[in-house]
Amino acid sequence: MKDQSPGSKRVKARMASKLNVFYSQGKSSEKCKCLTNDISEYGLQLITEVQLDKNRAIFLEIELPYPKFYVVRAIGKIKWYKELPDLASQTSKHVYGVSFDDIDQNSQDHIFLYMYERFKIAAGSQEQKPAS
Repeated sequence: MKDQSPGSKRVKARMASKLNVFYSQGKSSEKCKCLTNDISEYGLQLITEVQLDKNRAIFLEIELPYPKFYVVRAIGKIKWYKELPDLASQTSKHVYGVSFDDIDQNSQDHIFLYMYERFKIAAGSQEQKPAS
């Protein structure tokens, strides 16, 4: 869960998770849908079909499915970007590291609770596996 790579600036844990996100870059721009690759209370990794403007704020609505459905609304800043070729479709996926610049404490608490519940489920499934 925690980024352990050398030189990493991240000190908070992230959890791998595919969540629906609706995003826009500007109040008048249309909302688009994409998925997260991971999430924490302080940011997320987005996977999009289109390239985003790395210098503009990104408005996010993140759907947390449990323990109770909740939509997190936040404004983020793109910290890094990489392009991944998708050989199956002969196109590219765009991956962005986004930090939250504007998110309320209640939303951060919901993200933490979501991560905690996911961790409990994962830990429970590990305990139930028979020994080899």
